[in-house]
Amino acid sequence: MEDRRANGSEEKKKAILDRIYAVWVRNPDMRLGQIISGGLAMGDAYYIEDKDLIKKIESIRGHEPRLASSPRMAATGS
Repeated sequence: MEDRRANGSEEKKKAILDRIYAVWVRNPDMRLGQIISGGLAMGDAYYIEDKDLIKKIESIRGHEPRLASSPRMAATGS
């Protein structure tokens, strides 16, 4: 039997990680911990909502939306 809590969560998690990856590609001098801690500056990691964390992470310098279909494709030029 499939766990109902998992419905949609896999796609949501992938979308969140893709957005973090996009910020990291635009800021290659930053380490992952720096990016995440920048997003957590607004509160406790346990209680922060994903959407709020992403907003904060995407506000890190150098983040601009890309027109390519995926951050990985944009980064490689494929």
